[in-house]
Amino acid sequence: MKPTNTFFAMAALLLAGISTIVSCTKDDEQPAEGKTYHMTITASKGGESAKALTVDGTTISATWAVGETVTVYNVTKSADLEGTLAAQSSGASTTLKGSLTGTIEAGDELKLKFCSPDYSMQDGTLEYIAAHCDYAEATVTVASVDGGVITASGNAAFENKQAIVKFTLKNTRDRAIWASALSVSVGGTIYAAVPASATSELFVALPGISRKDVTLSAKVDDQWYNKMQMGVTFVNGQYYTVTAKLEQKGILPGTFSVASGNRVHFSQGNLQATYDDSWTWAFAANQYDYVGNAAGNTSVIAEEPYINIYDCGTVDLFGWVGASSTWDGENKYGISSSTGGYGDVAGESLKADWGTLAISNGGDAENSGWYTCNKVNWQYLFESRSTSMCYARATVCEKQGVILFPDAYTHPNGVTPIPNSNGGSYDSKNYNATAWAKMEAAGAVFLPAAGIRLRNEYNGKIEVRQDGRMAAYWSSTSSGTDAAYILFVYDSQLHCENGYRYQGYSVRLVRPAAE
Repeated sequence: MKPTNTFFAMAALLLAGISTIVSCTKDDEQPAEGKTYHMTITASKGGESAKALTVDGTTISATWAVGETVTVYNVTKSADLEGTLAAQSSGASTTLKGSLTGTIEAGDELKLKFCSPDYSMQDGTLEYIAAHCDYAEATVTVASVDGGVITASGNAAFENKQAIVKFTLKNTRDRAIWASALSVSVGGTIYAAVPASATSELFVALPGISRKDVTLSAKVDDQWYNKMQMGVTFVNGQYYTVTAKLEQKGILPGTFSVASGNRVHFSQGNLQATYDDSWTWAFAANQYDYVGNAAGNTSVIAEEPYINIYDCGTVDLFGWVGASSTWDGENKYGISSSTGGYGDVAGESLKADWGTLAISNGGDAENSGWYTCNKVNWQYLFESRSTSMCYARATVCEKQGVILFPDAYTHPNGVTPIPNSNGGSYDSKNYNATAWAKMEAAGAVFLPAAGIRLRNEYNGKIEVRQDGRMAAYWSSTSSGTDAAYILFVYDSQLHCENGYRYQGYSVRLVRPAAE
């Protein structure tokens, strides 16, 4: 009988020999000692292995490849054995043969491990899983050791240590969507696949899970689609076919702690407001996109509709409007060139958090869960998390800014390593679109240095300064009668400081992550 799971409307068939995303490390650091032995044993993977994977109907078929090697761990002696056993032929079963150095006695239990894992970034194909993600084990008992020859009590039947899932992606109208990246998040850990070209079907190897919350995040053109389900089970050794219907919510895959026990996802880009007879709201298409010193930001005026209609466009730098302000409509979200009227009460809250808006590519509904970090959230994010990498100044797709790394992050293989996290200059790390697509799918967030909007005190013109140099993001926390706190990044400086409410700064929203 085929097991089913209502999470994605999936079917599964037993599979006995693919890999898992768990680390394939040695069981013990104790070095092998003793003499060298020779071992020959018949090995099978139930007719289904992990190197030459093909789909025939609803099953995965796989075979051994000649020359594949297996390591051996002596469970009884708690020691790895030096040397490997190699497959002598290709097929559903093979003979493993080789020399092992260590201490081995009759009755010892040996663990044979077929192991060549590389899970940092998959490409959505069975071929990649076959070549990079194998992990299978077999346990045998030593029947005798005679003249340096080990004889086992039976054959080695390898068991798979992961599940393989074929994801077919659709939108809520049941139409196929073509993704350039897919992230599968389980408890903050991300298993990502970035295909060579956009596709609606991706194969992903991931560890077996039992009743865990799973979130899918797929990048389709310039939009992020999402789906979260609670209580999902993927069993090791099984192949699942999954039809996943995703919604356009603009949620990035990484999870970030902003307080103890409080984790969030970031929006797919900075907040933008566009005027075309009326105001509409959206997230930037890409994390590195911003308007800068261009029409839109520089067209903001003090009267309704708060933008020069002859230069109408997109605004992405906003003022901070306190609850005491009399403003209503769009300018209560900080669209105004006025230097007064933003509220003047110390300690007051935002009159209208930007997260309450209906954001077209962020769920398109008011009060859908987005909100603005407060000062303490920003400080915790940058200063208090226990992570191997927290943040790094960098250049992404020719835009300078700050990369934030999620609580759990594995840097993709093949992408230039981070030479100096928690610091460095913008120019010390430079990532193109290909590299950034993999880092983004692995959970990284980018805060571009979009500058600051203000009125030139000499000529009265609205302009944007320090775009490309200064990253300044509003918090929801006021600081006195005419200011509020911003996250401020400029060259080597990074801290929370006061920003005048009437000046325009960037807004990046977050929403709670499923716990």
